[in-house]
Amino acid sequence: MPTGTGRVYLVNPVRLSGGELEGVPASPAVDGTRMVPVVVIGNSTPRVGDFLVALAVGGRWVAESSVTSPPLPCSPCSIPKRSLTLSWTNSQLGNGSAALVFTPPGQWNSGCTNHLLFSLTCPGSLIQFTVTYFLSGSCPTGQRQSCNSPGHEPFALFLAGYNCAPFFLQYTVTGATCPALGSNGYSSFTITE
Repeated sequence: MPTGTGRVYLVNPVRLSGGELEGVPASPAVDGTRMVPVVVIGNSTPRVGDFLVALAVGGRWVAESSVTSPPLPCSPCSIPKRSLTLSWTNSQLGNGSAALVFTPPGQWNSGCTNHLLFSLTCPGSLIQFTVTYFLSGSCPTGQRQSCNSPGHEPFALFLAGYNCAPFFLQYTVTGATCPALGSNGYSSFTITE
């Protein structure tokens, strides 16, 4: 992926549909089967998950990087439609971080990290954060169990704090709320832009 503007990016076409009423959000459908070369201009570098409006200019597709999609409406905060950063505090294994990669229309997932999978979604307009761990076998194909927010003990994570601009969510975990994570040293997870 290029690291600046004035470069050619390979982008997936997106079809927007939805009700033709004011205030009704569009439903994006990404065509992941093909990529289109687009020259990106502007002052900001686009990130994975950004929506760009491309126009045919002089025989090539051109888009300005300042055009982005609106965030996904959710509670307690709308979620930016781009990849996010997940960080954790762990007294045994050490602190760390991983990318939560945005997949339209509204899912953010990590790869296997420390034998865990992380996901952020917005079913029913309420943010749901899930940490999946593996009881046997290896990540991602082994026998799995998850702790969620919102959730109930002994499989719960708790939203301890948030800020909507800039986007920030912080979840806590203890040995009582999610024994598998708490006994392995995890105490908090933070999601940021």
